[in-house]
Amino acid sequence: MRASLSINTQTNSGYINLFTLLEEHLPTYERATALAEAYLENVSWLPRPLQREQIFEELIPNVYKHRGCHDKLAAEGEKEGCENVKAKALQKMHTLALIFALFACGAAADLTLEPLNAEGGLYSYVARAALNAHSVFDYGASLETVQALQLVSTYDFFSSSSPSLESSWKVMSFGMILGISVSIILSSLHLFCA
Repeated sequence: MRASLSINTQTNSGYINLFTLLEEHLPTYERATALAEAYLENVSWLPRPLQREQIFEELIPNVYKHRGCHDKLAAEGEKEGCENVKAKALQKMHTLALIFALFACGAAADLTLEPLNAEGGLYSYVARAALNAHSVFDYGASLETVQALQLVSTYDFFSSSSPSLESSWKVMSFGMILGISVSIILSSLHLFCA
């Protein structure tokens, strides 16, 4: 899978190919809800960047409803130009990163699976690939970006996938810094729009 993720995202077809590749790793809807429940039941003693309502009423239904609908994004790219597609793709990529990070945490928290299982590792890898598809330094961050980074570091803590937690703390810290910047931007938008 690592080699197959080297896709040129400078073109509209590159975005479509990357979305398609990442979405191929989504579990069934039933497994998705089971992983989300495992996350909520067994990770609840940590601060949660995602609440039950957001997971079951927004995130999972929206991702699964729009699964495979990339022809519309490609058509919009032809009309609006590549830059608008990049902005929309960033939001969608980081939403995919968020749901895969949620699934990774759910797999790490699923007590019916062995610790450090392959399912959680795959979802963590795909979440990181979706986060890396667009640089937050070039395109900025969203709430989904911050939530995904927090869950990626949570997965690293729970799965004990690395011998040191230093990288997990770095990802957590970076997510917190981005969270502050997103909060400031949202607060200033609220002041100007009120």
